[in-house]
Amino acid sequence: MKKNGFTLIELLATLIILALVVGISIVGINVSMTNAKKNTEKVFIKSLKDAVESYIETSISEINRIGREGFSEICYIKKNNQEVEVTGNLINFTFRNVIDSDYSPLDQSKFFNPVNKTNCSLDAGISIYKDTDQVYYYKFDLKDLGCMEYNTEIVSVLPECTK
Repeated sequence: MKKNGFTLIELLATLIILALVVGISIVGINVSMTNAKKNTEKVFIKSLKDAVESYIETSISEINRIGREGFSEICYIKKNNQEVEVTGNLINFTFRNVIDSDYSPLDQSKFFNPVNKTNCSLDAGISIYKDTDQVYYYKFDLKDLGCMEYNTEIVSVLPECTK
């Protein structure tokens, strides 16, 4: 007897194999997309940090002027194996200050999370600190921006601070 096609078992086996390949591919694509979104958000956070650092570098006189009124929180950090006094700014600067400065790489129309296209709050606070050597540190809470999907930690260049 001559065989003119595939048997039902052969067709089912082929379909099962194809379904497994498609299922594994979908899982892999979802993982890749999630990782890409997380990396994109990390790049956005880096641009926020760069903007804050640029603002601090170009606006030291304004920070010091306001700081004379508001640098009142005192703590100590370890620097070169010595305890150094750090004064904290209780007057919060905001991302609005950063964006409105002349040297900011960010602008108001692009102040959104590129992952979920959610606008970030321009009124999120940035605490600025300086030590006795006039070295500036900052920290801000990503939750206050109201636009983060994956990263919600506190961004800080301030070392462990003790009172």
